[in-house]
Amino acid sequence: MSSAARRCPACGQVASPELVRERDEATLRVVAEKWRCRWCKAELPPEESSPAAVSAAASDHLAAVLGGNDAPNVPRWELSDADRRFCCNCRHCAGNAFILRCLLTLKETDPMSECGDFELRQNS
Repeated sequence: MSSAARRCPACGQVASPELVRERDEATLRVVAEKWRCRWCKAELPPEESSPAAVSAAASDHLAAVLGGNDAPNVPRWELSDADRRFCCNCRHCAGNAFILRCLLTLKETDPMSECGDFELRQNS
């Protein structure tokens, strides 16, 4: 049985341990730390609720939810220079931190919009 399928001995649910710190009322110092089931609040045995076991259980559960290591590689999107025809890269776009304007139409523009009059800005 993997650590992700571990069950609480009291309620039978998949254990979702939480750390409970008992504090001294006068000094507010931590007196004891206990792990308990998030569902039924029963105390869990220490070997099942150690931080290493909890992180292993969380990573196993996440891998199971996301498809594990068998998930296909995600394709990378790469744009060529011909595809990067955005107004923020156009030589007719001018602006400051608050507004961008097209110098051809004299209108406010969105930096990621496109138009037919695009000319690549020369880096100088």
